[in-house]
Amino acid sequence: MPDIPILGQTKPAPAAAPSIDDLTPEQQAALDALAASEEIEKTTVSTAFVVWVDTEGGVVATGDLAAAATLAPERPASADDIYGACASVQKSISAQETAGFTQRAMIAMSQAVARQQQEQQIMSQIAPKLR
Repeated sequence: MPDIPILGQTKPAPAAAPSIDDLTPEQQAALDALAASEEIEKTTVSTAFVVWVDTEGGVVATGDLAAAATLAPERPASADDIYGACASVQKSISAQETAGFTQRAMIAMSQAVARQQQEQQIMSQIAPKLR
């Protein structure tokens, strides 16, 4: 599958990054031992999330950091990849917020119409008695 340029990327994509599948049995054993040890120092952050571009060009963002362990990138991410993926996530969030605002406005409008109908029904019952 040919690479699809993202945001004006004109240079060819770099060679595929080595993946975990390329490890020798000794390297895999060393990696497993490192993962099982307490030697890995974790960095405390306020929040974290993972964003990736699938092979079809779809952008996925998730707070499930375990999802990163299941990824096998075909190549290293370029600045254009990161910029494009982040812009896509931002647009999706904005669209979700807009849909939420629209839904709340429609609910408020339907509640106002229902109140108006109730008031008209009450007025139609009271009006004959006032004559």
